[in-house]
Amino acid sequence: MQKKFVNTDLVVVDPKKVDIDYDYVLPRVERKIFWEISSVLFTVAPHTIHKAMRAKYDLSPSYLRVREKAENTRIADTVSGLLQYELTKNRFIETGINYTQIYEEMHFEGKKRFSNQYNFVEVPLLLGFQNRNSR
Repeated sequence: MQKKFVNTDLVVVDPKKVDIDYDYVLPRVERKIFWEISSVLFTVAPHTIHKAMRAKYDLSPSYLRVREKAENTRIADTVSGLLQYELTKNRFIETGINYTQIYEEMHFEGKKRFSNQYNFVEVPLLLGFQNRNSR
């Protein structure tokens, strides 16, 4: 059988832009690329740490002052990287990685008694809603 009167043109996936508004035609939606609907945040931040000493037993205030001066707490360092991706107009998902390091050491009578180092790694995951047009 011959292929007469058969439309053999391929269907075009990309719709044509029309300047006239029809009631029965859906408007063309422009898709944004990945970098237009996402944002990246890098942070390097110091944190200060203060320890409050409360004794369980009846200790003299002078001993507590000497003990507090003997402890050195260094400023904690935090490095983080976050990626926020816009799912729809108001909903987004955010994830990343946070690394925090805390170091402290105790000197008593001029000698180093002990030191502690704490390392924390966090992987936050946030599914959120934000209304940018709200007042």
